[in-house]
Amino acid sequence: MKKNILILILLIQILNVNSQQWIPDVNKKYSFTSSWHNGYTILAVNDTLYIGGDFARVSDVNAFDIVRYYNGNWFPLKGGLYGNPNSFLFNNGQLYVAGWFQWADNKPGTGGLARWDGNNWWPIGANSDCGSCGRALEYYNGKLFAGGSMSAVGSIVAFGVAAFDGTNWINVGNLPSLVSLKRYNTDLLAGCPPDGFIRYEGGINWSWFPIILTIVLMHTG
Repeated sequence: MKKNILILILLIQILNVNSQQWIPDVNKKYSFTSSWHNGYTILAVNDTLYIGGDFARVSDVNAFDIVRYYNGNWFPLKGGLYGNPNSFLFNNGQLYVAGWFQWADNKPGTGGLARWDGNNWWPIGANSDCGSCGRALEYYNGKLFAGGSMSAVGSIVAFGVAAFDGTNWINVGNLPSLVSLKRYNTDLLAGCPPDGFIRYEGGINWSWFPIILTIVLMHTG
């Protein structure tokens, strides 16, 4: 009897896999229809999907470089972005965007870094303008960390990485080659080629050793 139940479960799983297939988008419901049409940044938040890229229109909706998909429909994020988003982070009901864009909805102080509250675009703090700098975002120890090809955020000098403490941007190190940020348990890791992954130690200090190798050895040793 157990064997028969197991076979039935496997058969249902196989049928479910076989029932999934690609279908033509004949009505262009999911198509970028502008003269330039690339989507390359994506974030799922519960039943909402955010997509960013190089486009001015999705299906029949005007949406500049960023769009929201919910309940079968596309929605613009007001005036959108003038340039390309490279990284999304959703935290405490807010969407944070980093990338190579001059502004969000033509708002001052939103170049390269901006915050969407569900209705409007804002700078992150009084001024998050860093030109075309954003590559990575992560939230760690009560701060929003941003990394990329930056030399300053607002009036704060910051090479490669900076953090927002809820009031001000602060310098948290010198990582001009940073390409990624990620929390791992209690650590904040940064990908910095050719040095690999390094760990944040607080202040402006980072551990420059192969942290990923150490983690693998700890879990397998």
